[in-house]
Amino acid sequence: MQTSPAALPIILLATLTACGADTTGPDPIPSGPVATLAMSTPAVVVGTGLTTTLAATPKDAGGNVLTGRTITWTSRTPATATVSASGVVTAGAPGTSWVVAESETIKDSSEVTVVDGQIAFAWNDNASTAGASTPEPEYSYNPTGAANTMNRTGPGLYTVGWTGLTVPSGAINAQFVTAYSPSNGGFCMDDNWGGSQLIFRCYDSAGVLADQSSTTVVIGSGTLAGRSAFAWVDSPTTSAEASGTWRHHPLGRSIFSEHLATGSYVVRFAGLQRASASDREGVVVTAYGPTAAVCQSSAPTSTTTALEVAVRCFDATGAPVDSRYTILLADRARVGASLGFALADQPTAATYTPANSAVRGTGSVLITRASVGVWDVAFTGFARSGTLKESFIVSPVGTTAGRCWIEYWDYSSTAGGTGTVRVGCSTVAGVAADMPFSVVAVQ
Repeated sequence: MQTSPAALPIILLATLTACGADTTGPDPIPSGPVATLAMSTPAVVVGTGLTTTLAATPKDAGGNVLTGRTITWTSRTPATATVSASGVVTAGAPGTSWVVAESETIKDSSEVTVVDGQIAFAWNDNASTAGASTPEPEYSYNPTGAANTMNRTGPGLYTVGWTGLTVPSGAINAQFVTAYSPSNGGFCMDDNWGGSQLIFRCYDSAGVLADQSSTTVVIGSGTLAGRSAFAWVDSPTTSAEASGTWRHHPLGRSIFSEHLATGSYVVRFAGLQRASASDREGVVVTAYGPTAAVCQSSAPTSTTTALEVAVRCFDATGAPVDSRYTILLADRARVGASLGFALADQPTAATYTPANSAVRGTGSVLITRASVGVWDVAFTGFARSGTLKESFIVSPVGTTAGRCWIEYWDYSSTAGGTGTVRVGCSTVAGVAADMPFSVVAVQ
């Protein structure tokens, strides 16, 4: 059948009517005055010499977000912290400043606390020495210049003292322990800590307290740069926000632990998602508490709103168990130092550079498999200079229970030189095994 041209307008009109054509157009963009202005965080801690970015969202009286509005930024104490026209805060000197955003006479503010970053570490080479001892100074560091102390209070029970180290007002710290050349799949975990000490426990593969050498590291708020963050998760059986008293977020935002099942969690670092394909980060986890457990991470996943890390915790037999834990997200180095990290995700490869690895400031990572369950991780550009020394934190990666530790490391004192750490892993029974792991190298 053919349709005459004259009938086409009638058919078209009928079609539009039948389809219920929408002639109202899109909702208008809100154009009223600014009624409220909300800062991205009420408070944030920043290390001296580092930066963070604040944001302010204007809304009308109906709660609608207003776009295209001018926002001006000021710092009430610019000697402590300055702020740019786009909300980038630069920390100048320890203290507190209120950073104020204003749009059309409406204001809101964030409290910016500036602290000197702190890091200290110790290698416990006197694992079976009763009472107090001094960790080997060649592989220990304390920013006060004092010697750290190690006290063995019983089989597998230790306290490392960070002599003279105090936590600046407004800051917190996180502490981590890794077994060093343990016997038969042994492992170590945090028990308790304060500003100037870490109490930790070490076990054999069966979960019985046993003397083990170790490396211990304390990292303070505002020490590592970029997207670096940490949290102590003290809600092992429920989903909850990480305690504000024991976490550091460079943007002052949420760190949330979702409890999925026994021993299974997802940690969401709000606003720390990758901004580009070249972004990467190191993640390590240490179990916390008085009962033997090992916690391990997954490969980080970046969403549109957060960086997510799955965490699994296991008891000494390898069964899932709810446990407290401390998690570190390492992105950039502290001022004047280097940082290295690697997600070793090709355990049977002879030699490779992991996709998620870096040396900050400039360098590269190369992993060489020495034997089953043993690898050399070479951080080129991670060298000593001045008073800088180094330490390492290691944890297994994945959903299969395992144990990973440090065998030993070599350092370079030549600019651009290579520091190499040997990492070992085993099954829970202490049998050497190829498995993914994550390592972070700090100075």
